Amino acid sequence: MKKNFLPYIPARLRKGENKWMIVYYQTPPNEQKRKCFRPTFDLNRIKNLRERERIGKRYVRKINHVLELGYPFCVDIEGNRIKENIDTPKENLELKDNLRLNQLEEKLDLLISLFTKEQLNQSNRHKKVKQLEKKNIVECIEKARAIKMQSRYRTTRRSYNSHANLFIQYLKNNNLEKTAIADFSKAMAIDYMDWWAIQGISNNTWNNKLSHIRAIFTELVQRQHLPKNPFFGIKEKDKSRVSKDCLNDEEMKILAPALKKHNIW
Repeated sequence: MKKNFLPYIPARLRKGENKWMIVYYQTPPNEQKRKCFRPTFDLNRIKNLRERERIGKRYVRKINHVLELGYPFCVDIEGNRIKENIDTPKENLELKDNLRLNQLEEKLDLLISLFTKEQLNQSNRHKKVKQLEKKNIVECIEKARAIKMQSRYRTTRRSYNSHANLFIQYLKNNNLEKTAIADFSKAMAIDYMDWWAIQGISNNTWNNKLSHIRAIFTELVQRQHLPKNPFFGIKEKDKSRVSKDCLNDEEMKILAPALKKHNIW
């Protein structure tokens, strides 16, 4: 075969006045002269010219994709190898395998690249979380307090500010102010709530303190300062009931003059 001889000429859509066809050239195996092919692929049966052109161009793309593989002698239009015969050059048959191998290698390189990138991202996220978990507990409580203080309700701001102060003071009294936030365990959370229980507060007040400190720690969990809230799972106490005892006769005698004086009845 001549030097720089191209065994094929790419396909093109030829729109004749009476007949449309796909024209391309391919060299038969073991020959040095190109052969012209003019298949119609039943394009002329399609009455809608726009649709005929669309399908014709699709055939052009498909043919050009497989010409270098030896179409129509070595492979069909889908790129599937035609049964090997004695006249089929081995280089044409191997070309398709090499092409597929290159495609597989490209896909593998892409997957490895994506996997490596994801591993790097996970590693960076892990390092960031570890850095957050090492932060001082008092510093983290101050951060959560600042978040809660953004509430538009004055009573809410006052309440969370008070509970944050009480918790920080508890940490200092028990030499826990230098603890890393991730090291504050559920056992420590239970100890904190037990400390409040022995202060003689009512069940309602105890539940209120649990609710507030749990909400403060939830802000820290959401910002990855610790993996889970140590105050979750601590059960609330039964609500306290307010006594509604009636006044006895002696108490009524004392209260009656004051009620009459102020025209209460």
